Amino acid sequence: MRRLIVNLYEDPKRGDEMLETLVKNAGVFDQLLIFTSGKVACERLMYSTNLTNFEVVSEDRPTFRDYFVWANSVSGAWDLNVVANVDIEVSKEALVEIDNRTHEGACLALSRWDTRRGLDGEPVEVIHGGTDLWSFRGLIRIPERSVFPLGLFPCDYAINHSLLGKGYVMTNPAKSIKLYHRHTPHIYDFDDGFISRPDITE
Repeated sequence: MRRLIVNLYEDPKRGDEMLETLVKNAGVFDQLLIFTSGKVACERLMYSTNLTNFEVVSEDRPTFRDYFVWANSVSGAWDLNVVANVDIEVSKEALVEIDNRTHEGACLALSRWDTRRGLDGEPVEVIHGGTDLWSFRGLIRIPERSVFPLGLFPCDYAINHSLLGKGYVMTNPAKSIKLYHRHTPHIYDFDDGFISRPDITE
């Protein structure tokens, strides 16, 4: 079982692209575990898509601990549990690599790829230095320091530090596993000041 865990929140400007991303990811993962407190978002999910492989958890601003506890409540020993931002698109090829590289006791903490405007004004693909997806094999070792939500800076660095404290081997092979960020506008100003932990590798 390959399971994706996300938080679908209300956003009038970005609701369509978040649903589009969920639909695409539903075609790749076996199951989606969707946290949401948004009535409109939930109704659109149920009545405006053809998704059937999902479960909805009613939760207002879930924390990493909420994601981990729910994943453990439904996970088998060899399931792949993936926690990600709702606007991260995972291709079939990327999921195969994630599945192959996520061993028991390992956690992939993957950065996403964005399109940014380079110094010459032309769009270029670059790796964003933060973490947008975490993958685990089987039951997750839940850190004490995990009661904070995804989406608040610097939550990704904080949860990575907490997972290291639980003995996880953390890697970020974002050069060879490309995750794309679906966010309008798709081109951002160039910024080379990002720092990644763990270091980005092939």
